[in-house]
Amino acid sequence: PMDNHTPGEQKRYPSTEENHLRYLLYLPPAFGNSPEKRWPVLCFLHGGGEAAQNKAGEAQPFEALMNHGSPAWHCEINSPLIRDFIVLTPQLPVRRQWTLPDFEQTEKILRTVYKNFRGDPGRTFLTGFSYGAKAVFDFAVWAEGLSERDPARTVSWAALWPVDEAN
Repeated sequence: PMDNHTPGEQKRYPSTEENHLRYLLYLPPAFGNSPEKRWPVLCFLHGGGEAAQNKAGEAQPFEALMNHGSPAWHCEINSPLIRDFIVLTPQLPVRRQWTLPDFEQTEKILRTVYKNFRGDPGRTFLTGFSYGAKAVFDFAVWAEGLSERDPARTVSWAALWPVDEAN
């Protein structure tokens, strides 16, 4: 299901039996111009209100990930701020905190991005908002442990940037 992804497009990928997370994946407009180039990857972890189900348990569209001027929103409008990145926005199935199984599934998606879309494992940026902001350091710590157990699966975070608006 990874083919037919047009550069400059944010494509919607459904959850699968192997992966409970559905996600958005954006390829930069210039992606096709340099077939050897490896691209930096921006991974955005959303807040509670942007899950695939809202607080009442009702289904929400992928567009919920575009709230609050998120990286996914910037991808949707092809903003110049993200044009030099592959942007991955995984979506939790229900409104809750990010957990270990979510990190495992996001890491698998990142591996696919590195392998199939020339994402640069040495230039992966991790950011998040609200629940996602809390998860940034949890995910980074988990990934560090994974790297120690399995060096082939090392994720080298170029930067960690949790964002949480004060309420």
